[in-house]
Amino acid sequence: MLDHIIICQHKIHDLIKPLLCVIGGQKIHQSEHEGHVKIDKVLVAAEVLLQNGNQETRNITHARLKEIKSSWEETCTYIIHCHSRIEWVWLHWSEYLKAYEEFEMWLVSVCRSLEPDVELQLGVKEKLWQVDNQRVLLSDVQNQALLLERLVDEAAALYNRIQDPSVDQDAQERLQLAYNSIRDKAEERLLVLQKMAEEHQMHQRDVLKFQAWLVSKTKELNTLTETEDTAENKLRALQVREVHPSHMTSGRDR
Repeated sequence: MLDHIIICQHKIHDLIKPLLCVIGGQKIHQSEHEGHVKIDKVLVAAEVLLQNGNQETRNITHARLKEIKSSWEETCTYIIHCHSRIEWVWLHWSEYLKAYEEFEMWLVSVCRSLEPDVELQLGVKEKLWQVDNQRVLLSDVQNQALLLERLVDEAAALYNRIQDPSVDQDAQERLQLAYNSIRDKAEERLLVLQKMAEEHQMHQRDVLKFQAWLVSKTKELNTLTETEDTAENKLRALQVREVHPSHMTSGRDR
């Protein structure tokens, strides 16, 4: 039994899946109970020998009992250590799977948000609204970096314990690459939206300036037209006087 527990302690990393961890823990608990039962039987048998045996038998029995008790205490220590490690693997594996599933769902959600093409036929307000939304999305992506770091660290710790390929170095790198891809897309999309909004604002300012210039020139033209009209009327009046001077004079004589 002692050899079995020692092997269990040194090969705890051979537990490939959490279910095996649970089974292993149950077996260890069962073996501990079985060990207590066997120790009790040994003590009962030893008591008989100590009471009925001769001196040599009693000496041998005492020596054997000492060895057995020492071995059993050592075995109990290994059982506790082994069970603690199994519990550690089970707890951390469960937490890792939960965090991994949440991170994976988040990745899918962000990917879907970034899939649609950028809408071009929008007003400046709508484009600015898109920019604000994209900033919020990018901020969320950046905040997930800490979660990813903890997730990768947890995967590395689990791999050191159980050597499961689902948490090996390649799996850790795939997680990082998936995140980097999402982050780069979010940053690129924000730059595109910002450029579109800025260009639209510049165009709108140019249009307003042109409209203001057009209004001012229209006013100038109207003023000039009115001035020319007044001068033309005066010129016509003078021409009339020059053409009919006698008529105007006779009118005064009367």
